[in-house]
Amino acid sequence: MNRSKVLFLLLALGLISVGGAFADAFKPATLYPPNALHAKILPNGVHAVVRTTPGSGVVSLQVWAEAGSRFETAQNNGATHIIEMLAMQGSKNYPTQTDGQLSGPQTKLENLGGQVNSLTSRDDVFWGVTLASSGLPNAAKIMADAVLNPDLSDASVAAAKTIAASDWMQNKLDPVGYSSDLAYSEAFPKHPYGLPAEGDITSLKALTGHVVRAYFAQRFVGAHLHVAVVGDVDAAATMQLLESTFGKAPKAAAPDIPIPPAAPIKAQTITRRGVLPIQVVTLAWRSPGITSPKDTVATDILLTYLNEGSNAKLRQVLQNGAADDDAQQPSGLAGGFSADYLTQHDSGLFLISIIAPTDVAQATDAVKNVMQQAQNGLLPKELEDAKTLLRRQYVQQAANTNGQAGALGFYDAIDSYQYTVNYLDMVQKMSSADIAAVAKKYFGADNLVQINLLPALNNQPQNNGPGIVASLGLEEPRV
Repeated sequence: MNRSKVLFLLLALGLISVGGAFADAFKPATLYPPNALHAKILPNGVHAVVRTTPGSGVVSLQVWAEAGSRFETAQNNGATHIIEMLAMQGSKNYPTQTDGQLSGPQTKLENLGGQVNSLTSRDDVFWGVTLASSGLPNAAKIMADAVLNPDLSDASVAAAKTIAASDWMQNKLDPVGYSSDLAYSEAFPKHPYGLPAEGDITSLKALTGHVVRAYFAQRFVGAHLHVAVVGDVDAAATMQLLESTFGKAPKAAAPDIPIPPAAPIKAQTITRRGVLPIQVVTLAWRSPGITSPKDTVATDILLTYLNEGSNAKLRQVLQNGAADDDAQQPSGLAGGFSADYLTQHDSGLFLISIIAPTDVAQATDAVKNVMQQAQNGLLPKELEDAKTLLRRQYVQQAANTNGQAGALGFYDAIDSYQYTVNYLDMVQKMSSADIAAVAKKYFGADNLVQINLLPALNNQPQNNGPGIVASLGLEEPRV
């Protein structure tokens, strides 16, 4: 999985509870009590959800748009990421510079004391700000102008392309992210999930201001926007504020381009050479989408069992070998590992990366055996430990307004914010038979793409130094 999805997983799925005798007593209402949740679809189609937290003194405002590579084509891939970058830099009422001073939306939000962040993924893009509750009225006006009226002029798009392409080159230095993107491109030859979330060097170079503006006009309309507010606010007044700001989004757009269903994975092995002197083997299986909520929660539990904590199953099978007295290094099957799964709108990928394997065949066989064993379910203690750890992470993330707004906005953009509210109950109800069923359904040997990312050759040039912009064939950013 690429770095964006890893960060996104931490943001949206990192929410969880105390275990042991208190686990059964823990209820989702502690995080999202019904009397504190208020949802409304504005007249122009914008989905708004407000969660009140009286006495906290802070508020998080997040805007999520149904825009990302799922809605892009080979001709405009990367457009969402360009819009993400430019929205915070300059907009209609908050231009990039005024009298030589920075004055774009991000600067204005930071001047209010706000902490600003944003991210593009395959399913959506979001912008968020967390600040003192008293700053919400001004923050909503600034954020709405940024999202609805960004500066997408030819010059701004050209400058953003250069930065995005340079970032793409740097991201190739992440072998796990690079191999994960390769897995997606091979597993989704026709479905747009095969396109990288932030575009690639070819698609970014081909983008023009006209193409980006056309895409913006199609995607950034009321029905595709989701606004989540969590904090010390009055719900009715906040809904009025959102209607006066985000209610200005256009109501209609051109029909969406039909998205083909994801075809079954064709079992295959792909070998590429990376740009770092490290080998990574990534195993990718088809995974459930949000339309199968029971399967997604069971897969979250399986991911936790495999990847999280000191007793993670992958750590046991790949790294917990006997110590090598001479090298003073573990004599396991790999230097490291990474497992990743993000609930998406459509069926995606469940990825396990073996980092620096000492023996590729033994390491991959060990992982495949673990996935095969999962088809028998988990032992009672394994299941309870995984559920407890998952709940604890969920609660820890939801302890702040930013985490709750992220979860509500993320799930509302791909399905409904109610998934967030019901998540802990769904986790608690999962059984070993449910884990076995999802493992049998998704993690068979005939549903696997394997990516072998070989180490760079000793004499292979590294395109990550000075002159990178010139090597991309792009213009230098205009200041």
